[in-house]
Amino acid sequence: MKAEGAPPRWSLGAAAAPAAAGGAAAAPGAAPDSEQQICDLSESRRVTVSLFRGRPLVGIRQFYEKDGQQLPARQGISLTPEQWRGLLGARASVEAALAAVQPPAPAAPAGEAE
Repeated sequence: MKAEGAPPRWSLGAAAAPAAAGGAAAAPGAAPDSEQQICDLSESRRVTVSLFRGRPLVGIRQFYEKDGQQLPARQGISLTPEQWRGLLGARASVEAALAAVQPPAPAAPAGEAE
């Protein structure tokens, strides 16, 4: 199990590499509705890039295991490229808000060296 706050485990495959490098989202000859796993955020959450009805989407979705297979659950969100860029543009604001709501670090016990 991954520790809280651990960075995502990136798993870029050969098909996903062009998208990560800023190229086309789908490899030439790929099925019209295809999906590429980009990274695992946790054991049950993934980020994917897919084509759905010819439209590229960034998906952040919960997965569950059934009969040894990982299947997508209903919990998740799909963002258009414009929405994804908007979310990335708000990163500094989100980081500042997270810092504001983080509980303070526990104080070291008395007599312990820092």
